[in-house]
Amino acid sequence: MKTNDITSTSAPNPWLIDRKILNEAGLEGLFSLVGPATEKPPEPTHQGLVLFISEGCVTVAVGPTHYILRQEEMLHIAPGKTWSLRNNDTRPAKVLRLTLPAVRNEQALRTVTLV
Repeated sequence: MKTNDITSTSAPNPWLIDRKILNEAGLEGLFSLVGPATEKPPEPTHQGLVLFISEGCVTVAVGPTHYILRQEEMLHIAPGKTWSLRNNDTRPAKVLRLTLPAVRNEQALRTVTLV
């Protein structure tokens, strides 16, 4: 597992720093440091996504709906939704982003059969 993938943005978002911390069995983990007054541009989800706020407070927009997430709160974003994140606080926020593995066809078929 390669864990040293670090990316950062240049101006106007100099405080958005991402580090990949997990990539195994379809589960991908990304740890982000989001600086004050910094926004992560809108991004579509192709798989399910869970955002966990380990420090700070952020506003997450999922389509037209906005959620304010504080420390130790999380949000599940369904596949196919477009989302963005903004830190309106004066302190940096630390966000863990987990991209969930895609549902395999046989699992989906089994779920449909059971319902």
